[in-house]
Amino acid sequence: MALGAAPQPSADVYAVGVLCFELLTGSTPWKARTLEHLKKHINEPAPLVSERLGEEVDPAVDRLVSRALEKDPLPDSGTCSPFYTRCRL
Repeated sequence: MALGAAPQPSADVYAVGVLCFELLTGSTPWKARTLEHLKKHINEPAPLVSERLGEEVDPAVDRLVSRALEKDPLPDSGTCSPFYTRCRL
C-alpha cells in the first residue's frame, strides 16, 4: 500500500506481523523517520525477533513473524487461510 497499491488481505497479515514483532520485542521492526528509512522498510527484510532481542527464541516464533513480515506474505492464494493454518501448527 505504501507504493500506491490497493489494499489486499496480505496487508492485514503484514500488520499482524508488525504487531507481533512489537509485542515480542518492545519495538517496531523499522523506524521510518526519513525517506531513506522508509525505503529500507519497503525493500529490506525485517529483522528476526531473536536478532532484535539478542537472545534465542522458539524458531517457530521467528519463522511465523518473519513470514508475516514478508513483502508479500500471501504469494500463493491471496487469502489469509495459509497464514492462519501456520499459526495453528
